[in-house]
Amino acid sequence: KVGTKCLVTCNLYDLKRTTSGKAATVKVGCSEDAVMTSLDAAIAGLTGKEGTPPLAPGPVSPAAPGAAAVPMVRVPGGAFLRGELYDKTDTCRPRQITVEAFKIDTYKVSAAQYQACVQAGACTAAGRGGRCNSGEAARQDHPINCVDWRQAHKYCAWAGKRLPTEAEWEKAARGTDGRRYPWGNEKPSCRRVQMIGCGSGEGTAPVTAFAAAASPYGVVQ
Repeated sequence: KVGTKCLVTCNLYDLKRTTSGKAATVKVGCSEDAVMTSLDAAIAGLTGKEGTPPLAPGPVSPAAPGAAAVPMVRVPGGAFLRGELYDKTDTCRPRQITVEAFKIDTYKVSAAQYQACVQAGACTAAGRGGRCNSGEAARQDHPINCVDWRQAHKYCAWAGKRLPTEAEWEKAARGTDGRRYPWGNEKPSCRRVQMIGCGSGEGTAPVTAFAAAASPYGVVQ
């Protein structure tokens, strides 16, 4: 830490020669999200691959049909317990961290919503075949799958939003009481989640399914 900034250094090693090839250093803020973003930027500098984009959302694209109509919930800022309380290996110890207030979609992005981005020319086509939902008429209200991080990022940018950080995702899912699952601490069941042994549990379910098992903030699945 240097003043109010932190220096994050990433070294790239050749494991066969056990030598350090090159390094990159980035000066950023000292919050967890800032450090993780700078680490991505350092890796991008070493590998030549695009890193994580800025977290701030851009303006809503006029090409996004109904983007403003997608229901969202507000997650208040403040501290929450992050980590696995039930991890006996102690590899992910719970600790309190603080996030700023943010909004997140109530439901996952559906295959139909993602296809609208593809048709607008802002997204590339999702994978098809097997258990992929893209192109399956009976599963257009199911969550889009068979896309990578870059495709998800482009969809969010087209909709005038952004991907949540890992910390934001966890707070939206579990609230502030350290619960194990979004609905509480009770074991998963067929009325709460889509899983093997529950009818067609090997696939996905409509994005609005299992609303009764929503998180404390009302986020579904």
